[in-house]
Amino acid sequence: MEYIEIHLIFAAVGKPHPFRVSSSHDSAHEKTTFLVAFALCLLIPAFAFATLLTADTTWQGEVTVNEDVIVPSGISLTLKPGTVVRVIPADTTKTDPEYISPLTEITVRGTLKVEGTRTFPVKFSSPGEAKNASWAGLIVDGGRAFLSGCSIDNAETALHVIEGTATVDDCKINGNRYGVSAIGPKSSVVLKSTTVADNDFGVYAFSGAKILQHNSTIGNNRKKDLHAADLQQPAAQIPLSTTKDLPVSRIYHDEVLLGSTIWQGRIIVKGIIRVPEGARLAILPGTVIEFSRRDSNGDGIGENGLMIQGSILAKGSAREPIIFRSAEKGRSDADWDAINIMGSDGVQNLIEYCQIEGAYRGLHFHFSNVAVTHSVLKGNYRAIQFQESLVVLHGNRLYENKSGIQGRNSTIHMSGNLISSNYIGGNFFRCNLQVRQNEFIGNRRDGLRLREGVTIMEENLIDGNRFGLMVADTFSGRFNRNVVSNNAETGLSLKNSDNIELFGNFVANNGLNGVNLQETRAEIKGNQIAANGERGLGLLSFTGTLTGNSFMGNGLWAIDQEGTNDVEAPDNWWGNDEPAG
Repeated sequence: MEYIEIHLIFAAVGKPHPFRVSSSHDSAHEKTTFLVAFALCLLIPAFAFATLLTADTTWQGEVTVNEDVIVPSGISLTLKPGTVVRVIPADTTKTDPEYISPLTEITVRGTLKVEGTRTFPVKFSSPGEAKNASWAGLIVDGGRAFLSGCSIDNAETALHVIEGTATVDDCKINGNRYGVSAIGPKSSVVLKSTTVADNDFGVYAFSGAKILQHNSTIGNNRKKDLHAADLQQPAAQIPLSTTKDLPVSRIYHDEVLLGSTIWQGRIIVKGIIRVPEGARLAILPGTVIEFSRRDSNGDGIGENGLMIQGSILAKGSAREPIIFRSAEKGRSDADWDAINIMGSDGVQNLIEYCQIEGAYRGLHFHFSNVAVTHSVLKGNYRAIQFQESLVVLHGNRLYENKSGIQGRNSTIHMSGNLISSNYIGGNFFRCNLQVRQNEFIGNRRDGLRLREGVTIMEENLIDGNRFGLMVADTFSGRFNRNVVSNNAETGLSLKNSDNIELFGNFVANNGLNGVNLQETRAEIKGNQIAANGERGLGLLSFTGTLTGNSFMGNGLWAIDQEGTNDVEAPDNWWGNDEPAG
């Protein structure tokens, strides 16, 4: 057997939560309509945006998957010989923390058994014209998969293993963007008599994942067959404060707080606390708020939390932070829901020197004005999620969450934050962003992903992620004096973007490509693009200015022009490299 091994600590992801009404599925409706809908969600059972298997299940014959399927821990899904699974493409902007991809996915946190044979194989594909990345693929998220006699095609990643195990025997993995990807030191994949070919990328291993293969063919993939890389391991994170057992000051159930309420000491919440419009909740330094676990619909997610429609002032101090956490002795992921702030834009809500742990969404706000400063958000499904809001994020540390930040349709000032060791770092959609002097380090997939909107991004460090900075469908952006380094695949990628400035950036030591440009118009001046694994700059359908840059020591090409248009690149420094491959 051949063996690939790399090492990096990876934070465990959380428990399943497939049934959840998320306001992120709504477009920007009128504020009142949204708040009424959100209030109703608290009163009626949630409807499914996915299929949660609640008992051992068998698929046979033709199966159409038109929504996400989750196999939770303790449950098995078995596919009998000859089964054909057709996954309907559904490229959405869903933002629920429990999902890995916005595409339709089959996520395994329990056990998947595929029992195909050469005579009667099991097939996973999407209907219609063959196109890779039509669906997400099979995602083994802490579970186990045993695949025999099957084919997988048209997926973003045919088989993606995150802190789980997979055995793949006599299978064909063709026509996908990625064939097999594994991440995390607890991840292992065994390929037996299996073909991984004709994908864009073949077999990838990150963060200590193990890939073993026997009598298998990994070749003829369009861009790369094999790749293994270490992601950055940030320095150990230190919580703001050690926990302490205070005497209980007050126990709340489902209650409404009218007027002005002050919390101090140790508060136990055994329900949903609502602060209506016109009311205020103030929390003093050193207060500990603990939420008991209540899961009435059995979806694996705690429901207790805060619902702020008035305002919240949670102002701790460096010595006496405010702590929000689970009240359970055996604490687990998503024991409680969130600090929800809804329709509170009359004053600025403040979360300062707070520590938020073990929530489904630590902070969740819409149509609100919120400042989050000098706070730690750790071990949540998602640390912060918001929409249609005015947001200030300064001096925070977000780490070991499944997802760090998810925001859309908002104005955001973001400075001096550390976003590290999450599965996904930051993801912003249709936002007006000012991002200065932040660090996006060691996130297992994206350091930072931007889609649409307007961005000013200066003097940030994007280091040691799988993908560094990914920008798509953006109509204006200024990216100056950033360091984009040591990312396992691509440092900086621009796709379908216009009116872009890239000035004075240091893009170096990225595993494959330093900068990728596709369908992009930009000014690219004064950057140092050096020591990237294959390409300094990969071009496809680029127009604009490319001058005054330094290209040094890139593995295969300084510039790789894959498009058909000529590109002028005067007055650049090429070192010992030729200007084009």
